[in-house]
Amino acid sequence: MKDRNVVFVIFIVIATTLFSGCFEEDQPNQNKKTETVSLKDLGLKTEDLPSGYMQYYTGFSYLSEFSNSSSESLVTWFINGSISNLTESGLITCELNKFNISSDAGQQFKKTIDYLISDRNFSIINGSINRIGDESKGLEKEGFTDILAFRISNIIVVISSPDYSITFNLAKIVEQRIKNSNN
Repeated sequence: MKDRNVVFVIFIVIATTLFSGCFEEDQPNQNKKTETVSLKDLGLKTEDLPSGYMQYYTGFSYLSEFSNSSSESLVTWFINGSISNLTESGLITCELNKFNISSDAGQQFKKTIDYLISDRNFSIINGSINRIGDESKGLEKEGFTDILAFRISNIIVVISSPDYSITFNLAKIVEQRIKNSNN
């Protein structure tokens, strides 16, 4: 009789453990699908931009501080005119940085925003801009195009253009692509 009670108690403990979620996955499901999607597929495309823009550069050479410690990064430049005069070319940039886990991306996002504000003298365009992704910041500095940086889960996106309203609209497109990749 004691043996049956011990077996029954062990069975209850195992069943309770299985149904209580103790064996849940470490990473949230929202990171799984994004990991298999190429950053190139998530970023801006020429057809997303105002007319006249063409892709000028795609690669890894001109990454920002947001890319530090990322597992994968990609930056794309689009121009509308001559690259010899970036002010007149209307340069639009889109940088994507993928991290292994969301918390790493969150730490890098905060660290880089703090660095850009304190050491690089950027200022926040609108302190309440947290309208894109899990967190976002609009940054400005004289002589630079306005920047919108945001994070969704384990991906940090940095977009800039000559007009902040265009930057914001382009960020919404990338945000939607990332969200769609998680469904």
